[in-house]
Amino acid sequence: MDGMIILLLLACFSTLTGLIVEAIKKVTGKEKGKYELISLIVALVVGTVGTALYYIFKSIPFNLVNDITIGLMGFACALTSQVGYDKVRALIE
Repeated sequence: MDGMIILLLLACFSTLTGLIVEAIKKVTGKEKGKYELISLIVALVVGTVGTALYYIFKSIPFNLVNDITIGLMGFACALTSQVGYDKVRALIE
């Protein structure tokens, strides 16, 4: 994978993670709370599953290097998702 694809996937996964966490907040009915752990778990799942699905759709073989890349994409998505909607909203207000 080249750098442009990695950045594109990372941006998409981080956006999707933010949307899922906001949906969880709306379903639970709590705007105030500790959602950092939920965001972290959702980001790890979205990043790893999303990258694995990308590999499947592009017919990229699964080997040790690609498996490590899948894990690193999950970790990178978890890091970027921590700068989420709440922090941006708090910065604006």
